[in-house]
Amino acid sequence: MIEDKSQGQISQKEEVFPMKEIRESLGLSQVKFAAAIGIDPKTVSRAENGQTEPVFTALQMKRLCRLTKRTIEEIPDYLGKDFAVNSK
Repeated sequence: MIEDKSQGQISQKEEVFPMKEIRESLGLSQVKFAAAIGIDPKTVSRAENGQTEPVFTALQMKRLCRLTKRTIEEIPDYLGKDFAVNSK
């Protein structure tokens, strides 16, 4: 959860990770999204919950690009939890 202190109010916002945003924009379940790129649905779940940063093979990354109709440059560098920024 993230605290939003804008306009003097404190509210709780759910932190959304890029993989979840991508999957939801495609209207796919975790299982169907995972099958489309050739990964385990547990990998999708863990990335969406910020538990891990997924690692893809070249083939899986190509499938993700085709599925999203994005180039590799348009895919976020971090799809799950950004360990380089968030870990302390």
